[in-house]
Amino acid sequence: MPFVASGDPASDAARLRALADGYGLDAAQRRDLPPLIGAHTRGMFDLLSQASLTGEQPWARHYAEGHGDHWKAAAEYIDRHASIWARSLL
Repeated sequence: MPFVASGDPASDAARLRALADGYGLDAAQRRDLPPLIGAHTRGMFDLLSQASLTGEQPWARHYAEGHGDHWKAAAEYIDRHASIWARSLL
């Protein structure tokens, strides 16, 4: 379920709720989901960013090709809207 910086938070909330419903997540899992999405997305940006400094492939190449920009923007979007999604899940 990719998030993009130009997404619609309300639409993404509905999609996230459908995903949680489909997997039968309980209340604790639903509460944990938005922070996990944020951590995963930020982790991908961090991996690409660090690799751009060390030259570790293929991550350094992906960063140079613009993937770092995508993951950073996605992480920022998630950070801005995680509370909306948390409310929609419970």
